[in-house]
Amino acid sequence: SGTYTAKAEVSDHVTIYVEPTFYAGNGFGIFLKGGVSHVKVNSLESITFGSDSSAYGNQSVFGGMTGAGIKYRHPNGLLVKLERTDTVYETIRLDGNNGNVITAQPEQSSTRLSIGYQF
Repeated sequence: SGTYTAKAEVSDHVTIYVEPTFYAGNGFGIFLKGGVSHVKVNSLESITFGSDSSAYGNQSVFGGMTGAGIKYRHPNGLLVKLERTDTVYETIRLDGNNGNVITAQPEQSSTRLSIGYQF
């Protein structure tokens, strides 16, 4: 008997998106956001405990991103943006060398406040 702990890290995360904005006046606008993400999931597992010892590979997955937010664009170029986005990725399936399988349905949610300059 024993305790197994799952570990993984992500790398090479890339998102391509569009963000159409409707400006209502006085520099204030609302927008919707949609895109596609790609990420590599690197398994950190190499379980060498008991009769179920196993090692798992890595996998790359895609996800769909949606979101919405508000913007303020000052005439001098200052931009302030508040947004909420959610990304749901494909199911990850990592097959161990002993027949064990790890599956996961990763999701990412974020709320961001950005300050920038738009020219």
